[in-house]
Amino acid sequence: MSTSTHAANPNRGLAASPPPETLSHLVKRRSDLVSFCVLLGHCGLVFAPIYVAVATSNPLIVFGCFLWFGLIQNSLANLMHEAAHRLVFQERTGSDWLGHFVLAPFFLASFELYRRRHWVHHNHVGDENDTKTTYKVRFNRLSDFFLFTLRCLAGVEAAKRFLNTQTPNQFVTPLTPREKTAALLKVALFHFLFLASLIVVAIHVRNGFSFVPIVGDLLRGYLLVYLYGMMSLTILLSSLRAMAEHQPIAAQEPRVGQAVMRNMRPTTLSRLLLGSHGFCEHATHHQYPNVPYYRLKAATGLVSEQNPQFGYGKSYWRVIWSIIYKS
Repeated sequence: MSTSTHAANPNRGLAASPPPETLSHLVKRRSDLVSFCVLLGHCGLVFAPIYVAVATSNPLIVFGCFLWFGLIQNSLANLMHEAAHRLVFQERTGSDWLGHFVLAPFFLASFELYRRRHWVHHNHVGDENDTKTTYKVRFNRLSDFFLFTLRCLAGVEAAKRFLNTQTPNQFVTPLTPREKTAALLKVALFHFLFLASLIVVAIHVRNGFSFVPIVGDLLRGYLLVYLYGMMSLTILLSSLRAMAEHQPIAAQEPRVGQAVMRNMRPTTLSRLLLGSHGFCEHATHHQYPNVPYYRLKAATGLVSEQNPQFGYGKSYWRVIWSIIYKS
C-alpha cells in the first residue's frame, strides 16, 4: 500500500491549516549521501551496545549496554516509520529496501504489514479502526504506571503489541501467504547475518573458537541486550511516546475522535530517546506526512504562524508526567 502525498484524513480536531502548496518547498529530499551517512551513524549508535556486550563479561558494562540499547532503540523504530513513508532516500526503492531487509527484520516484523497498518492509523486516528492502541492505556493512579512498567519488563506488553499487529482490521489488507513467507525469509536472513557477525566478534575477542564461552557471549549480547532490551525497555519507552503523542490530558484539547495531536517541545534528550526523526512534530507530520523529518521543524514554524494549535507545547517528559499524574 503506497502512501499518498497529503494526509488522507486531515486532523479534524485542528483548525484549518495552510494549503499544501505553502509547504511545497519542504517536500524536497536531501542528498542520498547525507541520508546514508546519517543512517550509518544512527545504526552504529543502536547496534554498538550489542557488540560491546558480546565482547565483555563485566556485569556492570553489560547492564549499561542493556540500558543503552533498550532506551535508544526506539529511535530505530522511528526510522522505520520514516521508511514506511518512503522519505529516507530520494527514490522510494531505497526506503523500501531499508525497511524490508534491515529495519523490519531487526524488529522481527513484516515491513509491508507495518506500513499497511501505519497508514490506517493515519486515516483512522482516534476512531475504532485505529491500528495504534497503545495510547489508549490510562493510568488512573501511580500504581497503574508501576504495574504497566512491570508488565513491560516481564514481556507482557511486548506480547500484546505483537498480538495487536495480528488483529484483523477491515482497512488493513492481510498479507498473502507469499508475502508472509517473504517476510519470514528476510527476518531469517537478517538474523543469520546478525548472529554470524556477533560470533565473529566473540571469536576475535577470545582469540579463537570455544563453543561454551561463545554461547555465553551470544546469550549476553543477543538474548539479554538485544531481544530482552527490545521486549522490555523499548516497549515501555515507545508506549509512553505514543501516549504523549495522542492521549488526551485536558478536556479543552482539540481531538480527533479519542486522540489528540501534539507537537512536543523538543529537548536534546527527547530528540534522542523519543522524538527522533520528526516525532516531536507529530501533529505536523500527521497533517503533512510527505514532509521529511528534517524539514518538519521548519514546517511547524510555518503552519503555527496561521494556526497556533500547531505550535510547540510541553516536552515529551512533561506530557508523560501529566499522563501519569493527571488524576
